[in-house]
Amino acid sequence: MKENNAQYIIGKEILVQINKIQENGIYCSFLPIEKRKIGFMPNYLMPTLFDKNGKFTKSVGDEISVVISKINDKGFIFLSDIKTYKRRNIKKFLSKNEEGTTIVEAEVSQILNSKIIITLDNNIQGVIKKEDTNWNTLNDLESSVFEGEIIKAVFLRYEKEQLYFSLKLLKEKPYDDSLYELSLLNLLKHIGHNSNEFIGQAKQNGNYLFIENLYSTDSNHEGKLLIDPLTGYNIKALVPTDEKLKVTENKFYKVKLILPPPINV
Repeated sequence: MKENNAQYIIGKEILVQINKIQENGIYCSFLPIEKRKIGFMPNYLMPTLFDKNGKFTKSVGDEISVVISKINDKGFIFLSDIKTYKRRNIKKFLSKNEEGTTIVEAEVSQILNSKIIITLDNNIQGVIKKEDTNWNTLNDLESSVFEGEIIKAVFLRYEKEQLYFSLKLLKEKPYDDSLYELSLLNLLKHIGHNSNEFIGQAKQNGNYLFIENLYSTDSNHEGKLLIDPLTGYNIKALVPTDEKLKVTENKFYKVKLILPPPINV
């Protein structure tokens, strides 16, 4: 009776023990050893286990982390070293998908300060950089997605053995391109302010300190709040991380705004 391999999934990383070394590959026992389940890893799927002189660097009894790469019709399991498996799958992905147009479905695996790690089919991982999540700057990526969420993203590029994706390309761009070319003073005039002097209250939000509820000190617009005319949200200013700036939460400050430096992608 053929053994049920439903519990063994292609792309799953597992721990095995080498129990036999042959000229064309190695046989490995799955850990913990149950029912003497074994798999075979051919040489071409484990180049990372050879040194630069072509000498195999492992011994019988060594434990290694591998990936299930294939299960044949007879239920026999083939293994691969993790790096080789990922490289082969990325190569397949690149052969079938086009930069800037392909939309993929993926699971959010991890949310970091500056990027989101996603997992596609066949255990392929990708990165969504913070600036590629939204047309507007996000202070906290966890407000955009959550770990375990299934999302759609656009394939951007392959660079330094890493796949990069975008969420914002699936969203309508909120502002006309011409606005991004304006100077700060012209941008303020565009939204109804003739001066770059405001008063606001310092508020802590996570690891960042902001000046919020900014209102104009200009005599013609005194008391007018600085509001995004498109969204209706109050615009707030990020306080730079500088030890010389002694800003205390909940106190009010008179400030001048500066634009952040452009992001190079």
